[in-house]
Amino acid sequence: MYIISGLMLAIFIIFILLLNLYSYPTYIGVPIPKYKIKIDIDSSEGFVSVEGPPYKLVIRQGDTGSINITLRRMYTNKTLWILLRLYGIGPDFNKSIPGLYPGQSLPSGVTYAINPSLVRLSTDDKYTATLVIYVSPNTTPRSYKLSLDSILIYPVEKESVSVTTLSILLVVLPKE
Repeated sequence: MYIISGLMLAIFIIFILLLNLYSYPTYIGVPIPKYKIKIDIDSSEGFVSVEGPPYKLVIRQGDTGSINITLRRMYTNKTLWILLRLYGIGPDFNKSIPGLYPGQSLPSGVTYAINPSLVRLSTDDKYTATLVIYVSPNTTPRSYKLSLDSILIYPVEKESVSVTTLSILLVVLPKE
């Protein structure tokens, strides 16, 4: 009798585990991503070359390059608001210091714009924002480690803000 009860309990536990594994798009205890972000390297214009991931954008002094950022909502029906920003850690832009906010900036002579910088993901469709990077003729030719943050914002709900960061190596070449 105890053997049959133990066997039935084991079958029940296996059934529950299989139900959990195949009902949810993740393993038990691991957070489910609410969105996916990537850089569309095929959309680049104005760069000498683009690779990734890991992302490497090569541009000449005095040039402007643009590339699309794609975002897609996943595993939720909630409307998500994603704020996009680009920065480096100064003054040494070859030094990566994750988690620090003081000193976040861009190399001298590098400016950017993201349009739109606040993206509303209300469906599971793919959304696109465009990153434009301008490098002045006076920018020092070298490699700069930059970060593209996508910040998930909950304006009304009581959920916490989360950040996903893509690393970008911006290589500035001398003008021809």
